[in-house]
Amino acid sequence: MFVIKNNVLIRIKLVLLLTVFSAGMAFSQKNLSKANRYYDLNMFNDAVPLYLLASKEGNKESKELALVRLANCYRITGEFELAEKTYKTIVKNKKTAPVNFLNYALALKGSSKYEEAAEIFKKYKQVNPSDKMCDVYIKSCQMAQQWLDEPVNMDVKNIQNANSLVPDFSAVYFDQGILFSSSREGSKKKIISFKGG
Repeated sequence: MFVIKNNVLIRIKLVLLLTVFSAGMAFSQKNLSKANRYYDLNMFNDAVPLYLLASKEGNKESKELALVRLANCYRITGEFELAEKTYKTIVKNKKTAPVNFLNYALALKGSSKYEEAAEIFKKYKQVNPSDKMCDVYIKSCQMAQQWLDEPVNMDVKNIQNANSLVPDFSAVYFDQGILFSSSREGSKKKIISFKGG
């Protein structure tokens, strides 16, 4: 009788363990599915916290997908340093897709780390030699660094009567003056209303 009770207890524990494991897997899949929906809708900031959770849960394939998508979200939203760290982890996997090297290099370039970016672009060229843009990417890093190293022979001055506290952009020379778009009060002609970032 004692043996039967022991087997029953083992079976109950096993069922409970499988139930908890299944619930955890379903929860991690839910995070990944929801994050993927946000990603597909270009709602990258909303996808980030869900990808963070999904990158720590689920099976290996789900975690890898979540990590790549997380890095892409960071890069697309301009969080280049977070993207760099994430891509650095991703490219350690020898089976990673070549595009991850490209995106890692683009994130480094976005952070103005041109020398490091050029090295990763070279690695990308090794894993994807058919991409004709590789040499252009490498050259762009070299040129950007050269431009930064050159002295600037200009003085920048704040022109008080031209600058405002609201967005002013797209300035061009026009009819002996400057024409620009602005959301400041008192403009000549209001074409559209713009409020936001």
